[in-house]
Amino acid sequence: MTQEVSKEIGGEPIATPGLIDYLIAVGNRKSLVVALTLIFSLAGLASAYLLPKKYASITVILPPQQNSSATATASALSQIGALTGMSTAGLGGKTPDEMYVAFLKSATIQNAIVRSQGLAKHYGAVVESDARATLNEKTRAISDKKSGLITVEVVDVSSDVAAGIANSYFDELQRMLGKIATTESQLKRLFLQGQVESARVSLLKAEEEFKSERIRSGFVVSQGLAEGNVKDSLTLRSLITSREVELSVARRFATERNPDVVKLDSELAGLRAKIAEIESGVDQQKSDTKSSSKGVAAYREYKVREAAYESLVKQLEMAKIDEANDGPLVQQVDVAVPADRPVWPRKLHLAIGAGSVGLAIALVWVLFSTAVASDPRLSEKIIQLVGSWRQSKEK
Repeated sequence: MTQEVSKEIGGEPIATPGLIDYLIAVGNRKSLVVALTLIFSLAGLASAYLLPKKYASITVILPPQQNSSATATASALSQIGALTGMSTAGLGGKTPDEMYVAFLKSATIQNAIVRSQGLAKHYGAVVESDARATLNEKTRAISDKKSGLITVEVVDVSSDVAAGIANSYFDELQRMLGKIATTESQLKRLFLQGQVESARVSLLKAEEEFKSERIRSGFVVSQGLAEGNVKDSLTLRSLITSREVELSVARRFATERNPDVVKLDSELAGLRAKIAEIESGVDQQKSDTKSSSKGVAAYREYKVREAAYESLVKQLEMAKIDEANDGPLVQQVDVAVPADRPVWPRKLHLAIGAGSVGLAIALVWVLFSTAVASDPRLSEKIIQLVGSWRQSKEK
């Protein structure tokens, strides 16, 4: 049977169409179904020529590659002998790619791109923050975990603008990384620069104090007497500087609870206590005469500061060499070029999508009209429904 009989309502049986009835109805009106599908498909294809085209430009960036610091540390500290410090092999490796993706999405970089590319006018934005929000929507930055490469894709109605923005991301990232320290060699160089400046100020102060003491007392300091602990003090100061560099780098990649960080903290505390004891002159002053103890202490302080300054300057120079050997901070693997084909609108996708909508409308109409035709009471209810809505609008 092609029809199912429902329960009687008002003494009259109502025939409900079955699946076969619906299929027959679609077959009888296949011309309507095909026509609507074709009309909508052609409309979707036509819209592809009317909608504004969008182009995508892609640039691929290689972020800084960080290596183990063991070799650099040993070279920088070779002047004070073999060290028994922390192994930094586990602290090297790549900086997480997510950090560089976050840099690319930062307001600093995006604001700079908005200004350099004139995007506020291009996007028709009233304020810079609106232009930045639009830029953020049109940009996609992702990192490949396997290769370590970062891909930046920019979509715009102009292929030239899209390529310019994509390349600007690389330029601005390179400029940002030039201002902040991200690699171990950079951290070491910045740390040593601060230490050198501090040592220079201490040296000048110690020299002035020594000259003042010599003029005041008028004595000649015995070098053998004064330099008794200079060598030991220099070695300890160099060792302290080395450990501070290692600790600064370690804290960049590890927490305070890390065993190596804890070990370095403990070593530094012991070294600082030892050098404080030596430079206070407690041991030496026991053998100094009362009249020359101040002069000896001033001379010793001057020589220690001088040697420490020279040692730090040498380490800074080697740190700069290590930083230069690291190569460029970031490298642009693929330079963005203007795209020759738009990524949107896609004619085939629009035609298929619009055609699917037309097919769905045609099928719904055929099935609905079949159901109404099989049940006159349903059509009466629909007429009543439409009438009730019309009355409500008139009121």
